Amino acid sequence: MEQKTYVSAVGETETPVVYTNTSRRFGSPIIVVSVAPKKICSYDCVYCYGGPTQLKTNNVKAEDTYPLDFIKTNLQEGFQKLSEKGVKPKAIVFCSFTDAPLHPNFPDISYFTFGLRDKYFAGVDTIVYTN
Repeated sequence: MEQKTYVSAVGETETPVVYTNTSRRFGSPIIVVSVAPKKICSYDCVYCYGGPTQLKTNNVKAEDTYPLDFIKTNLQEGFQKLSEKGVKPKAIVFCSFTDAPLHPNFPDISYFTFGLRDKYFAGVDTIVYTN
């Protein structure tokens, strides 16, 4: 079965929701979890590696983010692929384009992610960047 690689603004990804990146703060590699297809944040910081904010708000609507089932499916697929590749992440990070806690289903997403972390990457820290 051919493995599909997705391309986003950050480069190659395992799925639209999961990709690896280099972190100067936590070491390399880290697994990044993205909960929306565009940058949604309450700020537009000039130093943000995600670029300019496309939707500046504190009130995110479900239609502006990935649906919960889509995120869960892609988290499962992404973590499994990275585990099969032998990736040993230093951390799992909620950041990327969107302030993840703004997602209307963030508690469900985080608990699901913790379960996958324990299954595929036991002992790895999970970090949330937020405003």
